Amino acid sequence: MNIKEIAEKFIKAWQEALLIGEVNTFKGLFDRDFIYHAPPGPDLNLTAYMQHVIDMRTNSKVIQVDVKYLTGEGNLFAVEFKGRFNFTSNMPGSLSTAGKEVTSHYLCLLQTKNQKIIEGWSNGTIIVSS
Repeated sequence: MNIKEIAEKFIKAWQEALLIGEVNTFKGLFDRDFIYHAPPGPDLNLTAYMQHVIDMRTNSKVIQVDVKYLTGEGNLFAVEFKGRFNFTSNMPGSLSTAGKEVTSHYLCLLQTKNQKIIEGWSNGTIIVSS
């Protein structure tokens, strides 16, 4: 499987996790020692990252999710994530989001090893409407 195929599986799994709550396929893409870096928050291990995905799904109504493959080479690929959500409660470790629409836009770089994602970095913006 080449890097673009791994990226496409990641994109499909992200959409399924957020839109229909299916996280098993998503979880199967990651190495058990996966680490995720998203400043300014703390680094997340696989368990915390999966909980973050579940929290986004259960604490909001997903309005729109768009994950787009940008590029990939060797064992790295980049995706763009755009999402719009109506949160029913505050996002853990974030701004006050309860009852508000939140728009997010992130660029993510993911590293693979043996066809599993081992590390991820993201940087972006979150806009909370009043």
